[in-house]
Amino acid sequence: IDVFPDQRGYVCSSIEGRTAIKHFDKYDAKNNDFSFKCHRHQRGNDKHSQDVFAVNCLRFNQQFGTFASGGDDGQINIWDKEGRSRLKHFEQIKVNNNNNNNDSN
Repeated sequence: IDVFPDQRGYVCSSIEGRTAIKHFDKYDAKNNDFSFKCHRHQRGNDKHSQDVFAVNCLRFNQQFGTFASGGDDGQINIWDKEGRSRLKHFEQIKVNNNNNNNDSN
């Protein structure tokens, strides 16, 4: 969960691969609250079958009002809350923490 930069609402996520935009003011909420599916991947060639990954991390950019989501799929997405769209997708990055440098003794 993270609060909007303007403090008028928040973004939250679930283990079902969903993210929700919620507003604190009930009048803003009526027209502006929404949720969407994310961190899901089509399984093979079957358009009706998906692997669903939990959304683990949400964080707003205080300057631009966009936010990032990180999921169990190891991927990061950048979202435009106002435009209700994904701006950027980062594929899974594998980090190798194996240090084989013997000169560091």
